[in-house]
Amino acid sequence: MNENDPKLVKPILEVRREGLLDPRNPGKWSATIDELLPVLHQLRQGRAHGISHVAEIGVRYGETAGTMLEVFPEIEKYYAIDPFEVYDDYATDGFNNDLARYGPDVVYDHFIQGFGHEPCMHILRMRSSAAVTKIKDKELDFCFIDGNHAYEYVYEDIQNYYPKVRAGGIIAGDDYFMRHHRNDPLGKGGYNEDMVYEAVQDFFNQCGWRPPIQTVGVHQGYPKLWWVRKS
Repeated sequence: MNENDPKLVKPILEVRREGLLDPRNPGKWSATIDELLPVLHQLRQGRAHGISHVAEIGVRYGETAGTMLEVFPEIEKYYAIDPFEVYDDYATDGFNNDLARYGPDVVYDHFIQGFGHEPCMHILRMRSSAAVTKIKDKELDFCFIDGNHAYEYVYEDIQNYYPKVRAGGIIAGDDYFMRHHRNDPLGKGGYNEDMVYEAVQDFFNQCGWRPPIQTVGVHQGYPKLWWVRKS
């Protein structure tokens, strides 16, 4: 099979979106967000409007968006933020490789075909640093950060989007296991530079009120996802 055949691109991307929930095939959860769902259900129960405003940074194939829209139908605004551009330093990432192979416009169009019809969807094809201007302060019930995992980008995303979260809302992110060698006592393959773990620790530990960083899931012996409830 030639994966570069244009006729095969759509089905290949459908396979990549392996976590997308389909009403005709219930129970297919997104591996990225599923472990955080109990936390979000608790958040939902404590809010009269449920979870109505959400932002996701780094939407990839739409696996998390599909799960969120299926599980929380009360969502009124879903900001899907992704520039759909190729990063040279993400050579080992499958989504980045698909962007390079098929072209960013093709992958973006596939996302539009899957979610463009959703009335609540606000698809922002831009970097998160630009998209933040489209969202009001204290607007979001939930913000999920899963964009570029280098320290400076993660820190910037938390810094920019934390003010957008309402009191009692949740800001969270994926791949908390990604860390510098100095913070890798298990020897699981730390990085030569600061990553997600260091950015999260540095941002929240510099706050005078030190909100507790909580985690769910495990990957390579370390917590997989991090989350903080805004006071």
